[in-house]
Amino acid sequence: MTAAARALAPAPDVITWYRGRRVPASCSVCGASVDAELVLAVNDAAPPHALRQLHRCPDCDSLFMLPRDRVAYENATEAGFSVKFYVEKGAGIDVMLAPLARVPFSAATRYLEIGCSFGFSLDFLRWRHGLAGIGVDPSPLAAAGRAALGLDVRSGYFDAALAARLGPQDVIYCSELIEHVDDPAAFLRVAAAGLAPDGMLVLTTPSVEAVAEGNTPTTVLAALSPGAHLAVFSRDGLGRLLDQAGLHHHVIEQGPETTIVWAKAGAPPALVAAPDDLAAALGAYFEDRLARCADDPALASGFIYRAFKQWMITGATDRAAALLPRLRDHFRDGYAIDLDAPETWPAPDGRDVRAFIDRAPLNLPVVANHLGVWLLNHARDPHAAARMLVAASSHARRYHDILAREHIADGELNATAGDAARAALIAMCQIPPVPDASGWIRAAVADIAGELGDDPDLAVRGRLASLALAHGGDEAALRDFADMAALRIAAGDAEAAAIAVDLLASVPHERVLAIAASFDAAAAGNPDTIIRSGRLPAYVRFLTGLGIHRCNAGDPVATRQTVMRALAWHALLDGREAPAAPLPPPVSAVAPALQAGLVDLLVALARQQLGLGGDIEEAGAILAACAALHPDCADLLALQRQLMINAWLARFAEAPLAAAGALTAQGNAGPSAPVVEAVFRQAVFTGQYEAAALLAPLIEPAIAAPPGEDEAGRLPLLVAWAYHLLNGRRDYPAAHELLARIESAGGLGDWAGPVSAALAITRANGRG
Repeated sequence: MTAAARALAPAPDVITWYRGRRVPASCSVCGASVDAELVLAVNDAAPPHALRQLHRCPDCDSLFMLPRDRVAYENATEAGFSVKFYVEKGAGIDVMLAPLARVPFSAATRYLEIGCSFGFSLDFLRWRHGLAGIGVDPSPLAAAGRAALGLDVRSGYFDAALAARLGPQDVIYCSELIEHVDDPAAFLRVAAAGLAPDGMLVLTTPSVEAVAEGNTPTTVLAALSPGAHLAVFSRDGLGRLLDQAGLHHHVIEQGPETTIVWAKAGAPPALVAAPDDLAAALGAYFEDRLARCADDPALASGFIYRAFKQWMITGATDRAAALLPRLRDHFRDGYAIDLDAPETWPAPDGRDVRAFIDRAPLNLPVVANHLGVWLLNHARDPHAAARMLVAASSHARRYHDILAREHIADGELNATAGDAARAALIAMCQIPPVPDASGWIRAAVADIAGELGDDPDLAVRGRLASLALAHGGDEAALRDFADMAALRIAAGDAEAAAIAVDLLASVPHERVLAIAASFDAAAAGNPDTIIRSGRLPAYVRFLTGLGIHRCNAGDPVATRQTVMRALAWHALLDGREAPAAPLPPPVSAVAPALQAGLVDLLVALARQQLGLGGDIEEAGAILAACAALHPDCADLLALQRQLMINAWLARFAEAPLAAAGALTAQGNAGPSAPVVEAVFRQAVFTGQYEAAALLAPLIEPAIAAPPGEDEAGRLPLLVAWAYHLLNGRRDYPAAHELLARIESAGGLGDWAGPVSAALAITRANGRG
């Protein structure tokens, strides 16, 4: 199932959406007794998978879950609370630290984190700021973190008695906690009372924007965490609770998935910009902790994966590459996986989700994604990169689907499936379309198409289409791409036009006609869109390919139209007026390769006209203009002259005087000299002397010209002129003089008889 299909397909066994139903209920956020909107029903992630219903309060617009049963976190054993899953893959350490990056810790000496889980935030602040904070959390996960990282974590729940023992705090952080609390108003009052006079409360919680029927099930379930989250807070609902707790100065940032709060009692929170070196600091922290936790396989796995990912994200590819030997050792020793041979990786076994979490390399898809990008951009190995990225996408989808059975929403895996697929496309586009004996490229394209086949990004669809054509000869994806591009071009989308033009300009000529009709029509009807695309050279290249293919397909009208459009766009690119006839553009410094392509197209048009009996005169004009630029023009011009001769001879046979008159009327602007000469000879030798007399003024300059290298080639014309003088004009002296000159030149061959007979006639009439 594609990412978009996973995003939009209904999941009736997981979420049931209601529309318009209302029930009386008490809001756990604002406390009001209301006629609440019934939003959805969902089963708990953990056995026995009890059914819960989510309600929306019409008063504060928050969401609350009923029945409201609090999880006993001190006994939590669900798969989502697995230490291995959390430390190896599940903990979003960078996300947890982002709100704290806005806090001015320079003046803070006392830090408390309620619901600290494994304690990564505590550990980072200690490493980064030397801040010895305290954590409070009742879960086994927190106890494991306390032992592994050497943290001050108090096992238990935060209450007024504990707050009094700990004393006032400069910063209290509650990351993704308040949604788990059955009485959020009471909790915030206790937390506020635990702050120093100028202390700040920081909290994060899922956003109500995440719970919408149009969102992906993954997004909705992450916000609800059925069986664990009791409420999803609106901005208004949080604001009321903070005011009730005495934290009247607050900043609330509500995003599509997460809401962040910074709150104080006496003055507005003085937030700072996130430091520029935070990303690099995270990478250094992960590497430092990797060195200290090498004996803990799951923890070491989590740190090395996060360090490698962080250095790739920050562009520190040398540091990322330095970790590759340890990554290879980790997957080989821990999971018997050869990281460099993705085709050998075992398929994830999802029959038992908890066994999968305990035994699988949970961060393998994300590592493979970043390794694939490294292979592509830095090792310059598109083959290895493509194999790695296709495996990353495939495994990310499978891992995601397995974890989803336990309602474990891992957004990073979902994102990795798409990100790796897009990067794989880029890698495969750099692989030449060579014979693929194993068929792995075709299989990879099919796999990636399953993930991205309905991606709205035209560039992604274009790459898919190009690959399907190059490596499998499949035109369907390219046709769909061209149709989609046509719709966007018609709507004035210049970016879509640029993407489409760039792709279609590179499609082999023999494929263009089958897939480009709708795109070509849209582009022709929306020239402003093409101009704004900034791809005029590529568009001329596309039209050149399209014209050649239409020519090969034997469509003279469409071919000529395409040729004239290509020439017009090239003229625009060169700052000239559009031409009135299909002739090669003048030599220019603007895209000389385009001119060469246009000459090829013009010669193809001329060849088509000659082959189909089209405008032979225009074909001759094209070929004459292209003669110095194209090697085929000499032979084609010879053919064109012969076709012209044949056509005029046919006209002459039907109406000698009319044909001769037409040739005479055209004069120098008409057909080439060989045509006139051939018709003149035909007129003389068939006794049409009146017609020959009409043509004689056009022939006489050639007769008067001095002898040249091709005198033998002129022999038929000279003999014909002598017969014209003899039988047409009855100018025996002139005829005798010419015939004698011809005879004295020798080399008459078959003409010896006619010349001798004509001389005899001139002698009989007083010459010689």
